Amino acid sequence: MRPPTSDRGRVALLSVVLLGACVLDNPLFGDGEGSASEGASASAGTLTGSASAGTTTSGGSSATMGGAGPTTTGAASESSGDATGGGTTDTGTSGGEATPPELCGRPIEALVFTEIENVAAINGPNFEGDPSLAPDGLTLFYSRDAPSYDIFYARRASPDEPFIDMGSAQAVLGLNTDARDTKVSLSDDGLRVWVGSSREGSMGKVDVWYGERADIGVPFGPVTNVSTVNTPDEDYDPQITSDELELFLAPQVGASQWLAVARRASPDLPFDPPLAIAELMSDQNESNPAISRDGRVIVFASGRSGGGDLYVAAREAPGAPFGPPLPIDALNDPGHYEGEPFIAEHAFGCEIYFVSDRSGAGAWDVWRARIAPL
Repeated sequence: MRPPTSDRGRVALLSVVLLGACVLDNPLFGDGEGSASEGASASAGTLTGSASAGTTTSGGSSATMGGAGPTTTGAASESSGDATGGGTTDTGTSGGEATPPELCGRPIEALVFTEIENVAAINGPNFEGDPSLAPDGLTLFYSRDAPSYDIFYARRASPDEPFIDMGSAQAVLGLNTDARDTKVSLSDDGLRVWVGSSREGSMGKVDVWYGERADIGVPFGPVTNVSTVNTPDEDYDPQITSDELELFLAPQVGASQWLAVARRASPDLPFDPPLAIAELMSDQNESNPAISRDGRVIVFASGRSGGGDLYVAAREAPGAPFGPPLPIDALNDPGHYEGEPFIAEHAFGCEIYFVSDRSGAGAWDVWRARIAPL
């Protein structure tokens, strides 16, 4: 999240004026705390909460980012990073045969939600955004613009109980500074973090920073600038994949913003420079990439429909091009902004967290939607 006057360029382009239980001894944490100009993507249908048209995988070129925006260069290069550790990703193959991409067991064109609700405990009169659920499925991190952009958190005893706001996340993460500190993306084991911040040492504005800790019960140590990913402009919305081989983000130059991905061949190597995801571009801005655990489904925000809405797309395997994106109509409220999604897949089920300016407590609120199992 960043101040509404410069929110990824979408506010300017869309002329949107934004008016604007407790878990004890939690083992995960301690006691505290666009215009993309290469052309519009084809849509294969809409999501209405029930099955509709299917998706097809389309080819697409990647692009590297130049000083004024992305330029097409062809397929993504072999990755060459700056974190240790990492997991494995299930690509849906069994006996050499790939299964169709799904989100929480459902095809992306047939997503059904059993609950769509305001996370009332954390929302106030200001801007709340950048939601991300910790691997325990019980701890929710988010950013708030008052008194400055910092990271906060809330906890719940179970997915069926409401969150309780715990205030600043400084004691559990140690990531807040006097600058803008926004989106948090944790590794599956909670020991590594990628965070968006404009702290001292940034290459330009908001950069992606990386940190480690030895145990999930202590804050992160000093963070380092992910210099191979960052630019002199805004580098928003870091989202690491489960295998830690792809880092998705949403760079912004002026009023233009697009989705990009930086890759590497091993978690022990630095990331290559980000490549724009050309097949997801439109003639409007795209931002806030959220990736499923298997790396095959992406949910993101786009202005292609004339307002800020949530879209979903799928690919056959990590590194492959995404197919045509579909609007998630069950979550998009006509006339209102929806964005900043996060896909939460945990032992208790599947949820999508997102931000909306629909009727709620403040200018932007965090909302939660539970995906119904098949």
